[in-house]
Amino acid sequence: MVAFGFDTEGKEVVEAFIDQVHGRTFLITGPTPSSIGAYTALALAQGQPSTLILLGRSSTTIQPLIDQIAHTSPNTRTLFFPLDLSSLTSVRSAAATILSHPSIPCIDVVINNAGIMAAPYTRTEDGFESQFALNHLGHFFLTNLLMPKVLAGEGMRVVNVSSYQNVFCDVLPDPGFEEGRTYNAFKATGRRAEILRRESRQAALDPNLSTKDSIFLDDCQPTTDPKLVASYALSQSNAARCWNLSEEMVHQKFNLAIYGLVQEYLTPESESDWF
Repeated sequence: MVAFGFDTEGKEVVEAFIDQVHGRTFLITGPTPSSIGAYTALALAQGQPSTLILLGRSSTTIQPLIDQIAHTSPNTRTLFFPLDLSSLTSVRSAAATILSHPSIPCIDVVINNAGIMAAPYTRTEDGFESQFALNHLGHFFLTNLLMPKVLAGEGMRVVNVSSYQNVFCDVLPDPGFEEGRTYNAFKATGRRAEILRRESRQAALDPNLSTKDSIFLDDCQPTTDPKLVASYALSQSNAARCWNLSEEMVHQKFNLAIYGLVQEYLTPESESDWF
């Protein structure tokens, strides 16, 4: 197994797992200039993937990255789709467009990278606290809607970029911070509630990482260090609560069985336990 650490660069990861990149299709949210998402796309381009799907608010902002990808890997198809993760309507529209696109038969890897940090309290058009909506709920909805294409890929993998700020605040019991009355911007950032994976390129490519379990990576190493990942972020019961609450918020249920997930991992619990 290749040894990675703090000083490992994205291109080294791609070189080590070139067979996991070449000819495959990757979807990345939020690849804005100089972001983790942009560097991830450029690193992947060096491995000559079949398709890079980029999702963001503005094509103008993403175009320089598309040009760089074309220079690095001329044979890679790069597709851009507009997406506002804070809007469930926008998420649904983007997913529908991707699902119907003839040039995307499958998506091998989804990298949920987009996010905001320590933003002032605002509510989205759907009525949710903005950081929770954009960082978690939008990605939850998007990923589930895209599952038909993801399941059609080889060795499907979903990577959620997060940070150690999860230790500051649990997502439950109230993602709305009592209508903003108890809002703390940095705690809200910590409520990025996905199943946590941090080192995006290794998480997307390393075949030695289990795809059956949730894994948190720090400096390219799996960890359960409580200084980096809170116990509630690894809790199966919390995962179930967050899943059920998220389904309620997006007004849609998703069939877990077709995902091949362990059913008891997300066993529904009484709503009275959420609050």
